[in-house]
Amino acid sequence: MENYGAINRVVSGLKVLDEKELVNFQIDGIVPKTVVEVESEEEIATLLKSANENEISVIPWGGGTMIDLGNIPKRVDIVVSLRKLNRIIEYSPEDLVVTSESGVTLDSLQQLLSKKGQFLALDPPFSQAATLGGIISSNSFGPMRYLYGGVRDLLLGIKVAGTNGALMKFGGKVVKNVAGYDVKKLFIGSLGTLGIITQTTFRLYAIPEFEESFIAMFNSLDDAFNAIQKILRRIHSSIGIGLSAIEMLDPNFSELLNHSEFIRGYVLVARVLGIT
Repeated sequence: MENYGAINRVVSGLKVLDEKELVNFQIDGIVPKTVVEVESEEEIATLLKSANENEISVIPWGGGTMIDLGNIPKRVDIVVSLRKLNRIIEYSPEDLVVTSESGVTLDSLQQLLSKKGQFLALDPPFSQAATLGGIISSNSFGPMRYLYGGVRDLLLGIKVAGTNGALMKFGGKVVKNVAGYDVKKLFIGSLGTLGIITQTTFRLYAIPEFEESFIAMFNSLDDAFNAIQKILRRIHSSIGIGLSAIEMLDPNFSELLNHSEFIRGYVLVARVLGIT
């Protein structure tokens, strides 16, 4: 039996979206019974505590870019939209650290940071919609991981709402923090199963003074690997130049991605950056 009475009690006092919008928040084809839009971490904590007491399932929704990762949920009672949690809490350019709410999108953050010549060195797909909380929960990143590392290397701290209604902080606001276990890393890739991330703190980098990308094509896999080894040796011996991304596509994949007759075979894509 559908427990709509309990669901209504849990979401009482929150902004509930119109039923017509429910289909936009379906997960693996399952349409949620209710979608609420929260505006504070306190609302999230209260919601989770009440849902836990009433045995109601809750699934967080940031930008929805990676929402289908993981197992198919047994049921979707309440989806919590975090798009209103989009405020920058603290930005310290001199310390290369930024703290924000988890609903901030990556592109909007990058736009702010670029004004100070800085950026968050993550490049997951769909960055215009991907939220910081969602990036952490799905452990999402892109080719820049080669130089800068992934989420676990850039994340300094988080704040999480637990199912008991508590708001918990893990990590800090400095790059080196030796205060106990590094619990924040448990939430990386946890897909919202351990709690809902409400705040994030990341370390930043200065935007490189120059950046160039290039594409090379090879007839054989051996030729491609030999070229990669030469590139790596040359980059490692250079001063002021770094390889920020490198990817190799096999002939089938490169053909799938583009329809150009000029790009074929084993395709090497690389990006270098540095300081002039």
